[in-house]
Amino acid sequence: MNITISNNEATSDGGGIAVFNNVNLTLANTILWYNSPEEIYALPYQLPNTITVTYSNIQGGLPGIPSNGYSRVNWLENNIDMEPNFVDMEASNYRLMISSPCIDAGTDFLIIENDTLLAVAKSRYNGKAPDLGRYESLTIAIGPKVSYRSTSEQMILKKNYPNPFNPSTTIEFTIPQSGFVTLKIYNNLGEEVATLVSETLAAGSYQYQWDARGLASGVYFYQLQFQSGFFQIRKMLVVK
Repeated sequence: MNITISNNEATSDGGGIAVFNNVNLTLANTILWYNSPEEIYALPYQLPNTITVTYSNIQGGLPGIPSNGYSRVNWLENNIDMEPNFVDMEASNYRLMISSPCIDAGTDFLIIENDTLLAVAKSRYNGKAPDLGRYESLTIAIGPKVSYRSTSEQMILKKNYPNPFNPSTTIEFTIPQSGFVTLKIYNNLGEEVATLVSETLAAGSYQYQWDARGLASGVYFYQLQFQSGFFQIRKMLVVK
């Protein structure tokens, strides 16, 4: 997510990325360009590979994926195959020029499949979409429960109960120290539908009720964010 792989070479397969033997690879908000002999290659081993690409700029598409039954490619929406316009690749300056088609071409909310959620905080630049190929001060979360800082004191976001539910459910969390906390609810389009907490809390455990009365059945996400930018996300289901 939000990476650039460019100007790399391999002696045989790959160059940009080579995958083999039951790999599940997802690329989003990513640039793969000027790699040799190809951008992505799936080696034909015994177990199949699954490659999912969305909101990315891949040179030539995916010509390196063999049609041998060993790999499945999910080429999703909003991918492009356009010169990225790096500032100065020879000087290893892979920043994007203002004319780059990769600017504001990414996504800030993406559901992969089933219980796996990959979500990115919105860009701090006037609420625009993130650029492809760079981190852009975004925070990345992967999985139905996320914890990604090396610390013995971690924020804990528990599973809501009941789940599925109608019309209300309980959300519990623990924070290790005092700080500003937000607890927000999003629908499956990434639209905020409720804010349960937006205040400074003391260290400890908390419990809040969310009433989905008036909202449609379906998948919703609840996100707990601490003042440091650290956040966790879980999924819940409203059934009416």
